[in-house]
Amino acid sequence: MVVFESLLAVAVLTVMLALTLKARSSNGARYRMSRSRLCCGTQADFQAEDEVLAAYLGSTASYALLAGTYSHYTLVCDKKQWHWHNGALNTPAQYLATVYKKKSKELRVALPSEDCAIMPGLLRYLDPLGSPKAKPARSPLQDHLRIYLMAKRNRFATLERMALTNVHQGLQILWDKQIFADVVAEIYGVDTKLGREVRKAVVQVAVQHDAVLFGSKRRHGRFKRIALANRQFMSDVLEAREAGGGGEAVS
Repeated sequence: MVVFESLLAVAVLTVMLALTLKARSSNGARYRMSRSRLCCGTQADFQAEDEVLAAYLGSTASYALLAGTYSHYTLVCDKKQWHWHNGALNTPAQYLATVYKKKSKELRVALPSEDCAIMPGLLRYLDPLGSPKAKPARSPLQDHLRIYLMAKRNRFATLERMALTNVHQGLQILWDKQIFADVVAEIYGVDTKLGREVRKAVVQVAVQHDAVLFGSKRRHGRFKRIALANRQFMSDVLEAREAGGGGEAVS
């Protein structure tokens, strides 16, 4: 009887151990599968990576929440890669030291080739030290605009809101006739449905500066050439004037 009970106990323990090992193996497989989905950086993963991109654009609170999950983050654009660790841009040597030697968790995001053009502007806001050191060819407002369009295309909801806020503020704070002409040319040079919110902001500013932009015969010739050559922009401005000056009339 005692021998039978002992054998029964051993059998029960064996079954329990087997079930435990199976559960751990299953959890490990799910973890690996989850990590592969997160790290593959495909178009389908962009929505999940939304908060990570936004964190590097100045959202300290968001970054603090994410820091416990991903200590390293790599942006991949064509054949170039930008490595980040704890919110700072890393050299390739630093990347090898932090990821491979310390086995840090890494999230890789591959941007579509059409969005690689915004990387220089994006880096200006990702890196607190202003890397790259080369003087930017465009204004910050144009960079914010391109970041907004990239976020809109890829459905980065948080990044889109942040960039749109920066565009609104830039149109007011960084008001400049030359820059404004470039913004009009750029936003009305893409799919107008894509940039509707920006179009509303641009038209509102155009109406606010109506006399300056449209009233002078000699000044702002470049802006007038751009404006008059774009029927959609002029139509939006006329509708906004009739509606009382706001950008709500933009369809």
